[in-house]
Amino acid sequence: MKIQEALEWVGVYTGGVDGAFGRGTRASIAAWQDSHGFEPTGVLKSAELTELLGTVMTEKSALGITSVEETKAGIAIDLPLGLVEFDHYDPPFVHYRARGNSGVRVLLISEPGDQNTLYGLYDAMATLEIVPPNGPRERGKTGFSLVGEDAQIHSVTEVTLSKGLIKGFTLVYPAADAPRMARVLAAMKTSFKPLGDTALDPTLGQPMAVGRADLIAGLDVRHPEFARSGLFIDAKGAVLTAAEGLSACGKLTIEGAPAKIAFADPGLGIAVLQPLAPLAPPAVARFETVTAGRGAALAVAGFSYPEALSAPVVSFGTLSDLTGLAGEPERARLAVKTLPGDVGGPVLDGAGRFSAWCCRRAARRPGFCRPR
Repeated sequence: MKIQEALEWVGVYTGGVDGAFGRGTRASIAAWQDSHGFEPTGVLKSAELTELLGTVMTEKSALGITSVEETKAGIAIDLPLGLVEFDHYDPPFVHYRARGNSGVRVLLISEPGDQNTLYGLYDAMATLEIVPPNGPRERGKTGFSLVGEDAQIHSVTEVTLSKGLIKGFTLVYPAADAPRMARVLAAMKTSFKPLGDTALDPTLGQPMAVGRADLIAGLDVRHPEFARSGLFIDAKGAVLTAAEGLSACGKLTIEGAPAKIAFADPGLGIAVLQPLAPLAPPAVARFETVTAGRGAALAVAGFSYPEALSAPVVSFGTLSDLTGLAGEPERARLAVKTLPGDVGGPVLDGAGRFSAWCCRRAARRPGFCRPR
């Protein structure tokens, strides 16, 4: 088992650490022997074994790989204590800050919850500055993984849900240190083990509010340059919204999922965003074909406060006129107080059907909307 662990550490073995001297273990030994100038026999001589184990021990000692039992969080894991040191508790996280100028950080994650809590944690962590937006990610019913990579930092998050407890870890490190940290990550993954039947006590710090806030348990959150409202128009998650400003965006997202501009008409002021991977919208808009009359009660549904609330706000008003201020027949006027975040949101009639679309930049004044 020690040989398998050592081979795994040097990156030539990916099988189970079970002590079985099988074909995979022999092939890994041969690969290591060949890369170090030895005859690739698949069987270690005494000198070769000493060199293999000694190399791994030296590297682990330099990184300070140490078995840690975090009893308050109920987690056992090997951590690079030569690169990080305990900082503080801030549920659901145990923070380990960088030691010296290593640039490495570790979060241990521990909280009670169910699948909804798990999904909320996933959504919240995907907005953190320490989780760059590029990188593979996967979310399932009993866990998720998040990999974030940019030119400065890399981070890997692994979380599982079992028996009402959510536990996991995040490793953050400088991008230039990726080869060495791959071994640290492997050691953390292999050694990670939930302990007991309790999670981190929320009274140890401020509990995390899964929502759009400036800080999540003391961690900086990424903010978009601007946010717009919109509405789903097909079952795969395409969204109709306002076109203004979208062409200048380096990245577009729909509820955090990467998207692209599928259609834009600057003259009409509309755009359709298409997610790069299909989404599952809770509902799809249908247009009302009957034009409402002057004075009809209408409402604008939009994310008036996109960074503060995770749900839309409904602003009620009336249809003032069926033409624009200059008599334009393709415009309609609403008497309703809206905010910039409402731009792109639907205008609904009294039955909740989509009858128009709020397309002009809104302030605390009547909005201008273009009938569909």
